[in-house]
Amino acid sequence: MNHKKIIQSRYNATAEVYDRRYRDIQTRKYQLIFKSISIDPMKSVLDIGCGTGNLFSFLKNINNINCGIDFSWDSLKRLQNRVNRSRTIQIVCGDAENLPFQKEKFDLVLAITTLQNLPDPKKCLEEMKTICKRDGLITVSLLKKKFTKEDTEVLLNEVQLIPHQIINDESCEDIIVICRNKI
Repeated sequence: MNHKKIIQSRYNATAEVYDRRYRDIQTRKYQLIFKSISIDPMKSVLDIGCGTGNLFSFLKNINNINCGIDFSWDSLKRLQNRVNRSRTIQIVCGDAENLPFQKEKFDLVLAITTLQNLPDPKKCLEEMKTICKRDGLITVSLLKKKFTKEDTEVLLNEVQLIPHQIINDESCEDIIVICRNKI
């Protein structure tokens, strides 16, 4: 079984308990991110590796044009069941390394605790650059136990993403990086 299938199977198997297990941890990351950036209600947001939709729950009072992509069907089913009918969230089952979106479509592209699950995180970052609008924001978080700050900087440099801000908060298990897309 290849790496992606193993990860997909693991997330399908844990979709039912994911929120109970990770909601607080993920919420802390969102708090740190949105303390540093703001979202204009007219801007489009893509959450890569959206899972069960914790980010959309966190942003529940913001009516942006939202889209989430994940390759776990079971997680996406849970997201679909929790979506408030008054909000428009496009839900896509797909691969973070081969994003099915047009160039420069989104104003804010996030991959929160996603890259460490991919065989080629660099490929995902390149895809993020392609679908993020010029001067849009690309925000990623990487588990500190998998990526050091130096590893993160090397990875970003390889795809020519220049960090606007690096958040390395002790209360968070991830390094968070916010970049302005210069394409």
